Amino acid sequence: MKTSLPYRKAVICLCTLLFLIQSGFSQDNSYAPALNGAAGTLTGTPADQSATLYWKDAQFPAPAGYKAGYLLFFATSTPSLINAPNGFDPEHAVYNGIIVETSQTNLPSLPLTQATASGLNNGTTYHFLLVAYIWDGNSPASYVYSNPIDICLTIPPAVPPSLQMSAGGITSSMISGSFTPPQFPPDGYLVLCSSSPDSSVINGSAIYQPGQNCGNSLVIHAGSNTAFNTSACGRKLDPATTYYIRVFSYSISGCSGNPVYSSQYVSSSITTLPAALPRDSSYRLEFTGTVPNPAHDQTTLQINSPDAENVSILLFSADGHSVQQHHVFLQTGSNQFNLNLSSLARGVYFIRVLFTGGGAKSLPLLIQ
Repeated sequence: MKTSLPYRKAVICLCTLLFLIQSGFSQDNSYAPALNGAAGTLTGTPADQSATLYWKDAQFPAPAGYKAGYLLFFATSTPSLINAPNGFDPEHAVYNGIIVETSQTNLPSLPLTQATASGLNNGTTYHFLLVAYIWDGNSPASYVYSNPIDICLTIPPAVPPSLQMSAGGITSSMISGSFTPPQFPPDGYLVLCSSSPDSSVINGSAIYQPGQNCGNSLVIHAGSNTAFNTSACGRKLDPATTYYIRVFSYSISGCSGNPVYSSQYVSSSITTLPAALPRDSSYRLEFTGTVPNPAHDQTTLQINSPDAENVSILLFSADGHSVQQHHVFLQTGSNQFNLNLSSLARGVYFIRVLFTGGGAKSLPLLIQ
C-alpha cells in the first residue's frame, strides 16, 4: 500500500522529535549550565603531592530529575576539551588532561564544589580546567557542558631528607654544614639561622638574599648549592649560643615566575663553641716553603705553640665542605706541618686549627 507524501513527512518529523527528546536536548543551549562568575572563581590550595580545588555553585537550568556535576581535569601543559564536547560523557569529552574525581547529584540537589587532585609531583606546575555539566542519566548523547574556567598551581617542592654539620665546621662565630637533596631536586634552597626555636613564616613569593632577615631568622643561604656557611651572610654568630638551622626548598612557579617554598623543612639545633681563649692570640700561623700562599701542590703550615698539645687541622673549601682533616701533636715552640694539595681543584680554601679547650684560628689559602 502506498502512503501519501504528507504522511511520510509527518513520520520523519515525529522520528526527529523522538531523537531529540532521547538525546537530552544536547544541542539546546538553554539547558547548558553556567559557572557563576568569570575566570578566577576557581581557587586551589597546593599541598604535598596534592592540591584541593574550590569553586562556586554553577547555575543548572535543566529540569528536575536531570543529573548535574562538574568535570575537573589537569595537565602540566594546557588541559582542553574536544572541539564539540556536548553529547559526550566526561571521559570522552577531555582531549588533554587527567580527570579528578568529583561528585554528581540529581537535580535540584547541587553537587559538591570542591575536589582534591592527588598523586602530583612536588615542585611541578599544573594547569586545572573546570566545567559544569548536566545529562539525563541514561544517554551519553544528553551531556551538555558549560564554558570552562581554569587555574594554574605549583605544588611545593620536597625538602632535603637530612642535614649534616661539617666536621670541625662549628666555631665560636660560625656554623657550616650541608644537606642531602631530595629525590627530585628543586630549583634551590633557603637556609635560615635563628636563636629562636620557633620557625619563621616565609613570604610565599619573596626572593631572599643572604644577610636579609626573614621574621626572627637570618638568611644564610639562598641558591642551588647544598652546602652553607653562616659567614657567607656577612654576620658573625654569638659564641656559646644555641642556633637553629632550617632548610627549605623552593621551585620557580610556572604560573607567576616567583618562588614557591616547601611547606616543611629539615632542621637541626647547634651550639656554637665558647669564645676563643685569650692565649690563642699568642699562636702565630703562617705559610712557608718554596711555594708560599698562593700554593700549588703543597704548602707548609707553621704553628708556634707555647704549650704541647693535640690539635686538629681542617681544610675547607669556600662552600664549607671539609676536604682534609688531620690530628697532630704540637710540641712547645715551632712546629711545621705539610699539606698535600695535589688532589684539590684550584680555588679559595680555609685552613682552621682547633686547639684543646675550644680555641681556633683560621687563615685563607689560595690554590693555583
